[in-house]
Amino acid sequence: MSTPPDGCFLSDRYDELRREVLDRGIVRTRGDGLALFLRQGMANWMRAWLCFTPQRKGVEKIVDPPKPPLDHKRELVEILSAMVMKSVAGNL
Repeated sequence: MSTPPDGCFLSDRYDELRREVLDRGIVRTRGDGLALFLRQGMANWMRAWLCFTPQRKGVEKIVDPPKPPLDHKRELVEILSAMVMKSVAGNL
C-alpha cells in the first residue's frame, strides 16, 4: 500500500502558481502547469503534480479532536444560542 502524498507540497505548488499569476498578470517564466490548470481544472492539475509529489514516510494516525465534557456541553449550547440570538436580533 502506498502512502498518501504530502498535501503541503500541492498547496505550496498552488500558492507559487497563484502568486506568479497575480504578480505578473500573465505567466511568462515557468507557469508550472498554468495551461493545464486553465484548460482541465484544478483536479487534473493536482493529479499531474502527484508524479512529482514526495511521499510521506508513514501513515499518520488521525486523532479525533477532544470532546468537551458533558457538564460543559450545556454551557456551550447556551453561549452559542446567545450569540445566534444576538446576531438575529441585530439584523431585524
